[in-house]
Amino acid sequence: MTKIPTLADKALIQALAEALLREAEKLGVVVTIERQPCAPLAMGNHQPVICVWPHRKEQA
Repeated sequence: MTKIPTLADKALIQALAEALLREAEKLGVVVTIERQPCAPLAMGNHQPVICVWPHRKEQA
């Protein structure tokens, strides 16, 4: 049986995600985490997709 996340669990995951983004920024990369729908498109059938690529520097 899947555990129902508590507010503390959600806060921990949020803090970890923010730390990941800060570290990625230091390293000069961009990170995105998205949900990609899977067939059949019902009952929350999706999977996470994580992409990491170099940060595009702004041209002056």
